[in-house]
Amino acid sequence: MNIERGEDFYMVGEFWNRELAACQQFLDTIDYWIDLFDVSLHYKLHAASQEGSSFDLTTIFEGTLVNSHPMHAVTFVDNHDSQPNESLG
Repeated sequence: MNIERGEDFYMVGEFWNRELAACQQFLDTIDYWIDLFDVSLHYKLHAASQEGSSFDLTTIFEGTLVNSHPMHAVTFVDNHDSQPNESLG
């Protein structure tokens, strides 16, 4: 991939797929030129908020980009797309 950019240029991609393997494949395909929002972690945080004390927080990072590719993961809790009545809500 031939990308021209300055030294301080930063890119993050929104590849909305909760499956870690798909995100890993995407990063591999683009040769890790950008970082990705950690959608898998978003869904784990949502599950934790729904399950409350029954959610095992020791597993929160399992199956997430922040666990498998921490240098290419951008974490977030919620955004405009994941709010009720929005495109992904």
